Amino acid sequence: MTQYGWADCPTPIYNQVRDLLAGVRAILGNNLMGLYLHGSLAMGCFNPDRSDIDLLVISHGPMTIHEKFVAAELLLGLSSQPRPIEISFLVRKQMVPWRHPAPYDFHFGEDHRDRMAADLADEGWRAWNDVRRRDPDLAAHVTTVRARGLCIFGQPIPECFPKVPAEDFVDAIAADLHWSQDYLETNATYAILNACRILAFLDDGRVRSKDEGGVWGLAHLPTAHHPTITAALEDYRTNRNRTVDPVAITSFMHFVQEKL
Repeated sequence: MTQYGWADCPTPIYNQVRDLLAGVRAILGNNLMGLYLHGSLAMGCFNPDRSDIDLLVISHGPMTIHEKFVAAELLLGLSSQPRPIEISFLVRKQMVPWRHPAPYDFHFGEDHRDRMAADLADEGWRAWNDVRRRDPDLAAHVTTVRARGLCIFGQPIPECFPKVPAEDFVDAIAADLHWSQDYLETNATYAILNACRILAFLDDGRVRSKDEGGVWGLAHLPTAHHPTITAALEDYRTNRNRTVDPVAITSFMHFVQEKL
């Protein structure tokens, strides 16, 4: 399976992001500071059969409740056409000075689809601005967009996103690792490659994709774990669902935990 970056991604993916940009610009107008890619599409390892499109929006000020309503309609229509969209809307003045977990103004992912659609149908959306929300994952997303992200529209990345302390980034990705361990039976590939990129960051401070984390793991981790990492990389790249010995996966995850 060929992997892509933004510069050479398939036309349906390009059009999906461009349609999203057009919608966000129409909603936010001059309040919009920019739209930014992070994750696999920014780092050149996007798999059109399994990858999400990861994005951050940053604005000068918060969205109104009606702007959130329109944004929800936009995202419900665009996400999974063809690929799922994971997107957070951030407010610049809420990001500086940096706080962990960081606040966000609005968020959409496929995990939120049913709840969001229900809120639109039963007027629940009118209460969206009643709660201030924070997301520890933003430490990882902001670090990644500063290190490897792409500006699709708007102001340069360093002008919009603050530096994140390394300890906050590690806290975020370690929490993600703990979460993924609860889903080893259904998504071992994610857990294995994510674990590799965490160990890689702790080793040299570089931000990597899951694919790059697996490559690093084969070069730096004990050979006893190479079959597990190789199987995860093959599954990630080809979608062949290669079977990995559950005992070997458990052994690898225990090894990773001892390193953290």
